[in-house]
Amino acid sequence: MDYENVLSNAPLPILIYQDRRIVYCNKAGFDLFRYSGYVFDLHHLSQMDPWSFIVPEERDEAKAQMRDMLDANEPLRNVPRTAVDAKGHRVEMLMSATGIDWKGKPAVELSYTILGLYSIQHPEPQPHPAAQGAASSRDARKITLEPLTPRERAVAMLIAEGKSTADIIETMTIKESTLRSYVKAIYRKTGTHSRTELTRVITGHR
Repeated sequence: MDYENVLSNAPLPILIYQDRRIVYCNKAGFDLFRYSGYVFDLHHLSQMDPWSFIVPEERDEAKAQMRDMLDANEPLRNVPRTAVDAKGHRVEMLMSATGIDWKGKPAVELSYTILGLYSIQHPEPQPHPAAQGAASSRDARKITLEPLTPRERAVAMLIAEGKSTADIIETMTIKESTLRSYVKAIYRKTGTHSRTELTRVITGHR
């Protein structure tokens, strides 16, 4: 089987890490991370810090999880991660990783399930409530998800996509009681009270 050809046509963004650098990125990966007006090819990608896609506050945890995965020789499944592209968009993802042999040498294959994205580049100051109209309300929603933890954001994005409770439990590999705790925290931190209301807030990020 032509493994590289299979990866190139995969709908999920896939990166291969080897010798502390990125040695492969498929088309979906380039589409996700490309710079506007910039020739973003594998040569440029290989010169970048492999963890530069992950927001700074999550990098240490992501590195530790990767080390644990390699030490245990077990795949990493659906870990919530937040990436940021060159346009200042945050991308909420579920990251999976597994050790592979790439062209005869050990490597790590990372794939990402995209949950949603929103802009954090230029949050606007909020007007006085008396002057706040529909447009400014949309602007206010840009920072509503910031207090959520990575796993809470992942759950919130799945809710916004219309996933059922069973679907979310399976995707996140959690118990129903854990999901209830996440949802309760999400509602409290976002000031929402239902799936419908939460979805309206999140769609303002996309």
